[in-house]
Amino acid sequence: MIYTINSQLKYNSEDGSIYGLDNLSEPITTLTPVLNRILKVLIENKSQVMPRDRILELVWDKHGLVSSSNTLNQYISMLRKLFTQYLNVDNAILTIPKKGMMLSSELLIEKEESKTSDKILEESTKHTAKPSHTIDRKKISVYALCCILIFICISMGLYIVIQKNSFQSIGFYQLSKINTCPVYAFKEYSDKAQVISTIKRQVARFNITCKNGDYFYYYDNNESTDYIKHDFLAKCNDNTCVTTRFNF
Repeated sequence: MIYTINSQLKYNSEDGSIYGLDNLSEPITTLTPVLNRILKVLIENKSQVMPRDRILELVWDKHGLVSSSNTLNQYISMLRKLFTQYLNVDNAILTIPKKGMMLSSELLIEKEESKTSDKILEESTKHTAKPSHTIDRKKISVYALCCILIFICISMGLYIVIQKNSFQSIGFYQLSKINTCPVYAFKEYSDKAQVISTIKRQVARFNITCKNGDYFYYYDNNESTDYIKHDFLAKCNDNTCVTTRFNF
């Protein structure tokens, strides 16, 4: 719901945004959820005194939060300062001893039921909407997972072939060793030293270990025109292969 306050401010009780009438495209401030609930409760009950216990119940208890009278006083003080700053009203929220709290008569509140209300809600949605690239990230994650699964399948298939053929016959090249375990690549590298350095760095980063009988296969797609670059290191033994992806 949109409210006009003293013909100077527009308040959106849905998200706590407050706009100046001279600029409805950008909020001058946005209340925290607790502040927003307090102001909303006071506005919706502007003609009556709201008992402290009732405010604590609606603002804190109902939302699973721990409430206290002292905490309420602190938030009320924040709202008073806000109205002093933007409306020059010093005591916008009155404390009635032994009764509760209510809005001062100095605040003129009008409920907005017009196209202006729709505009405010539209602008608020723009400011709170999630960026569209979130969808793109999900697509990239799915693509990456597919790549990993495909590479694991290829590695397992090549492992079976390797048992029947020499490394040279299927184009494998030994790059280096991780401790006593050989590291093979699918191609020869002109910058072999740099590749070996990358492998050693990632081995240390992911705490990859080597046991007798283990061997590794390294692959990268850095020559691909695809914008997603990645490296794989598959650790294999007689029964299984475990793949680690780098540069994800």
